[in-house]
Amino acid sequence: MTNSIFRLLSIFLTIAVITLFPGVANAAGQISLHNSTNQPITCYAAGEIRHTVNQNTQTIALSQGETLALNPQDFSTQKIDRVECAGYNADNLNVTANSRDRYLSFTDQVQQTLSVLL
Repeated sequence: MTNSIFRLLSIFLTIAVITLFPGVANAAGQISLHNSTNQPITCYAAGEIRHTVNQNTQTIALSQGETLALNPQDFSTQKIDRVECAGYNADNLNVTANSRDRYLSFTDQVQQTLSVLL
């Protein structure tokens, strides 16, 4: 009996929080950018790959050690598809409000990318 009361109370509180605070339900779908270099870097984030520099692109300056979260809702396309920081590109991200979070960390270390056709 007490378990069923707690379940009903839990369901009621969940519905109340989602109804009263809709932003909490859409907390997923962010891209976190982290600058672990010894200098500031400039990043560009675009809603679609085909848009490079236009109204759909945001320019972000990250200080040394800074982390910044980008939300797809801040783009007219409601998604983030491309991020470029310190000369490194991440394409085809397709981050929307309902997708998983992504974390991108940029370092001073040289990295090589292996592209394989599957």
